[in-house]
Amino acid sequence: MLKTEWLTVRCDSLAPVDIRLQEMSGLKISEDRKRQLLETSKSFHFWVDKKWKPFLAKVQDGDEVWRFRTPASSWPKKLSAASYCIVRDGVVVHSLVMMRS
Repeated sequence: MLKTEWLTVRCDSLAPVDIRLQEMSGLKISEDRKRQLLETSKSFHFWVDKKWKPFLAKVQDGDEVWRFRTPASSWPKKLSAASYCIVRDGVVVHSLVMMRS
């Protein structure tokens, strides 16, 4: 079960390109190049259709979407995860895990 203290950043935009650009912020390439990579990426379009859109279908009025990351201590134990979750009335109700150790 995800804990609210693992929430890291509230997603102001739920547009898939914006979400991925946020994840790509550490890359030392231009914003235009990042967008070009996403536009031509088959895996990005697969992710949008098969993962992101079904996840967003669970969002209700008043919900928030947040990025989350389990504590650093959980990563060596292979009990870790990071990605996105839906918070409803202060409770995590759904998650989309993109990375596990």
